[in-house]
Amino acid sequence: MTSTTTATQIHVLTATGFPVSTKAKANPTGEQKWTHEGSVTESLPNGMFRVRLDNEDLIIGYISGKIRKNFVRILPGDRVKVEVSRYDSSRGRIVYRLRNRDPTSE
Repeated sequence: MTSTTTATQIHVLTATGFPVSTKAKANPTGEQKWTHEGSVTESLPNGMFRVRLDNEDLIIGYISGKIRKNFVRILPGDRVKVEVSRYDSSRGRIVYRLRNRDPTSE
């Protein structure tokens, strides 16, 4: 490949609106999220749950695609990890179901 074809390809990419970058971004939307832990208090329809966070906030949590794809069961009383948007702190995405510690083993 010559430098003229490379320059032409870059020109075409920038003309169509695609960013010219060799690095993939970790968060494609650019939205920053807070990660909290909490306990599921109530199961709602359509994969939604009422979650009480450790800081005593009550939010609505919905199941992430990976949890839905792997058929992870979430029941009231389970500990979960939730990503909460900085713009709407009343809703969050449940991204991980934490293992419950067995109180009889302690």
